[in-house]
Amino acid sequence: MTPGAPLDIEAILQRLSVADAQKLLEKTRDEKEKKEKEMQAMGGSRYQDLIDAADQIVSMHEASKRLDTALGDMSALWEQMERAVDIAVEIPTVTSAPPPHLAPKNEESNDAVVNLIIGASERIWTALQDGDPLQALSIYKQVDGINVPDALTTELGFLALELDGLAAFPQRIVVCARRCLQVPKRTCSFYANALLVLAELQSESTTSSLHMDYFDGQAHAIDFVRKKKASERRVLFLVDSILSSLQHAEALFVAADSPLARRGFEASSSTFSCTQAACTAWSTSAFQHLRFDLKTFLDALPNVDAVAAFQDKIKTRLAAPLSPLVALSAVCQAIQVPVQLSASLWEIVAKDLVASKTQNLIGDAFDAAAAQFKATMHRDDASADAFVAQLDAIQMQVADPSARHIFTDECTRVFVEIISILSDLLTDKTASTHLHLAPLCLAIAASMPRLFPSSAAPLSAPIVKQSDVRAAFTAHATEADGRLMPQSSLAPLFETLHVPLPSSLLTDHLTSLSFHHVYFLSVVQTQGGAATGPVFEDLSRAFCRDWAAQLVKSHAQPLHDALASRYFGYSNEVWRSVYHACWTQTSPPADEDDEDEQANPTLVWLPWCASPEVSHLLFGVTVATSAASTAAMEPCNLKMHVRDCLMEWIVKYIHEVLECLAAAKTSKSPLAFGEACALQCVFDLYFVRVVVGETAFLRFGWGDQFAEMEPLLAWIDPVEWELYGPALVHLVTRQFHMTRLLYAIFLKDETPLQGIGTFVPDASLSMLQVAAPVPRFSLLPVPQPVKRPAVAPRLPPPVHVKEDDSAKPPPTRQTSIHHILSTSLLTTTATAAASATAAKGMSLLSSASSYLRE
Repeated sequence: MTPGAPLDIEAILQRLSVADAQKLLEKTRDEKEKKEKEMQAMGGSRYQDLIDAADQIVSMHEASKRLDTALGDMSALWEQMERAVDIAVEIPTVTSAPPPHLAPKNEESNDAVVNLIIGASERIWTALQDGDPLQALSIYKQVDGINVPDALTTELGFLALELDGLAAFPQRIVVCARRCLQVPKRTCSFYANALLVLAELQSESTTSSLHMDYFDGQAHAIDFVRKKKASERRVLFLVDSILSSLQHAEALFVAADSPLARRGFEASSSTFSCTQAACTAWSTSAFQHLRFDLKTFLDALPNVDAVAAFQDKIKTRLAAPLSPLVALSAVCQAIQVPVQLSASLWEIVAKDLVASKTQNLIGDAFDAAAAQFKATMHRDDASADAFVAQLDAIQMQVADPSARHIFTDECTRVFVEIISILSDLLTDKTASTHLHLAPLCLAIAASMPRLFPSSAAPLSAPIVKQSDVRAAFTAHATEADGRLMPQSSLAPLFETLHVPLPSSLLTDHLTSLSFHHVYFLSVVQTQGGAATGPVFEDLSRAFCRDWAAQLVKSHAQPLHDALASRYFGYSNEVWRSVYHACWTQTSPPADEDDEDEQANPTLVWLPWCASPEVSHLLFGVTVATSAASTAAMEPCNLKMHVRDCLMEWIVKYIHEVLECLAAAKTSKSPLAFGEACALQCVFDLYFVRVVVGETAFLRFGWGDQFAEMEPLLAWIDPVEWELYGPALVHLVTRQFHMTRLLYAIFLKDETPLQGIGTFVPDASLSMLQVAAPVPRFSLLPVPQPVKRPAVAPRLPPPVHVKEDDSAKPPPTRQTSIHHILSTSLLTTTATAAASATAAKGMSLLSSASSYLRE
């Protein structure tokens, strides 16, 4: 059996079982049903396509019929459209005759008239919807002039209804015209069309009524703009709307070729005053609304950059002068700004608001910087770098040259406040010193020319000197210490200096002023802010002076307190015996040609070192000054102020010693009284002078111009002084060479050892014996005590001793520095703390001396 040949039943039954035959039968039936369904679906879809094609053919046939009818009416409609266009573009006049009633021509069919009337309503509505009331009025007048036969109206009943509906359009056109006047920022012709419609449809229209209609509409337009969300775009759109309204008012009511003038509303003197009054009233209200919205928007701006960007935009829009239709004085009075002739709208409306906001932002930025600066001012690590950087950042934000004066004023105000704080710290005696503020003041002084670039050049006012300001301030100061002056004395002081008074904003909050206040304000008024650097330099010097004075005072107070219990009633010999550790017997220098003097030198008793009290003070001040002399303090020249305070103190201290010496001198005092104490004071004075760098006295015999020497020399015999002086100077020189490493911090950097003199060897001293240095690395010498037999401890003499005529000076014997420390440094003239510190210092001196001799 070949494939595809039909199988007969017998063959199938022979090959398949009954079950398999049943399955084959079911499968064959299913395939048959499936094929039948496919055939039915294929025939149905083709039949539906045939039905749709037939429907489309019918639709196309009907459309062709309608198109044929429309083409037949096209010629009539074209002529009708041409007539409508001619009527629309025609400019009607008040004096012209009313439009003629167009009667249907014989050749015009009734269908054209009906179509014109029926289409008029839709065309009018379209014009009203497009905001063209003048076009709507033209269409209405065209239809209103058509005479419709009664027969046609009777035949077409709906035509009468259309004509009755057209009668309500004039009122709708008037409403549309009024609404057109309420639309903001449109063209002049747009508003002119609306006004022409109102003049045409409103009975007894006058110039005043048209003014009222126009400005009422523009007022509603401003209100519509203000209802939008507050933003920069809304404010600028409001500005543009106001400006365009003023421009259109001038073009509509003042220009000779305006559309209203062609309709018979010519401008005259009376109409101009009426127009000006209406425009002024509207402008006043509009500018008030604008200023309110502008202030609200400016208050929301976060920084100076945003204000500057907005200022550039609004300033270009308001650069034009005020319209002649607006009375300047009335507007300025209403918005409460000063009257400025020939001023632009920017200066009248917005300049003060923008300037006020800019000033507030700059002031807030300055206040924030000042507050941060004040918070860090009391810290030892305070720095002016961050503060000056903040001021530089504020200056960069003020890019507009017109706002530069605001930055200058606010910067000046903040620096006045900073000077107030610094002056309070200087005048407050209960507070500790603030040395860390000295470099901070110098940093501020260096930044002044950069912060005030516009005021770098001197002004026309005369330049005042610091000495003149100081003298005038001292004359008006009322405080006990002369550091403060009442605010009421500022005017007479500036009048004395011939300097203009500063702004009240800088001084009204001050009840009293310091010298630096007056100095700063006088420089600002005469030379500008860039020249105020010396004010802060003087503040830096003041902080250094206060610190140095406080330092010397704290170390010197125990010395002054000890003077009350110190006994000064000794004779010269007893004085030397009591303070023998500070005295030595030496030979004064002899002339080279005096052989006898060289063979038998004269021995005199002189002090060889400074008193322990003075050494203790110098050592303590040296340590404190060295610790404070950091790299940041280098520009402050702190050492100079310490040297000055040391000189002031030693003079004051010696005066007190001389007063005590004079008080101890009585009628029973011996003749040889006071010279030893005076010589010790001379040594102390000379030593302090040479430590601080003054070496003029070392050239003995050339005359010492130091006036404070006269009270001391009054206690010394002039003849003996000629003998003692050179030797004492040599001893001072020797002492300085021994201690110059300790006190090198006080030496001037440019000439550290100039004029110091020559080194005086120890061989000429009869009491001193320096221990030999221990073999050791030379840079680290260690002093070792000299071994001596144990002896009974020697107690210092009592404070109050009665002088005995038989008292002899102690025998001269060799001793050492360590013996001096164990005896003389423990006298009652020095406190325990002073003795301990002086002992350390003298130990270092011994080490230095051994090292130098080596």
